[in-house]
Amino acid sequence: EPCTPCMEPCKWQCIHHKCTKKCGEMCNRPRCNKLCRKTLKCGHPCIGLCGERCPKYCRICHKAKVEEVFFGTEDEEGARFIQLRDCGHVLEVTGMDRWMDQDHSQGKTIEIQFKRCPKCKAEIRRSFRYGNIIKATLKDLESIKTAISANAATVDLKKASMTLRKLRNSLFQKKHCDIFIEYSKKLKEDIKAAQESHNLSAHEASTLDVKVKIAVTLGDLLVKLEEH
Repeated sequence: EPCTPCMEPCKWQCIHHKCTKKCGEMCNRPRCNKLCRKTLKCGHPCIGLCGERCPKYCRICHKAKVEEVFFGTEDEEGARFIQLRDCGHVLEVTGMDRWMDQDHSQGKTIEIQFKRCPKCKAEIRRSFRYGNIIKATLKDLESIKTAISANAATVDLKKASMTLRKLRNSLFQKKHCDIFIEYSKKLKEDIKAAQESHNLSAHEASTLDVKVKIAVTLGDLLVKLEEH
């Protein structure tokens, strides 16, 4: 089933920028590149950015780990870092920004998927800084899920329409079946309208499916009563 976007206020904010959108909407603020002014437990300054979680490493206490070359910008003066929440890797932020912003498809058709940590390939699903990239991927995935649900619903509705037609033919002009005949006729019209709709939601398809199941159950009972 497609997911309903979160309607809570977005929590991405710092002293320089604040998103005013809902959590499930694309953020309307830029990434903040100002330095984090917090002091770590060791007494040294944070190596992160304003509004982001402080990375677990200190430039002085963990110098070798912080300046380990990966993007090639780690040992530059003033280099800043971001810690990925999904896997915990600490990466130099200008290199990580380029990694997240670039098109990895290289002109080829690829599967819709979340960007991954360049070190361990863990999916990046939780990040304020890269939230819009994550949300864009989620939107694409939801579109696919909606299309699949609509296609599945159309197939089910075709089967339901055939079943109702058989039941209606079996009960035609039988005693006490007039109400069922009229109800199934109206339901068939609803099914036809749903089949012709290109914007049938999963909820609408589910509601119609419940109505059809009730009608089929009632029709089966009436058939059995007529047989006895």
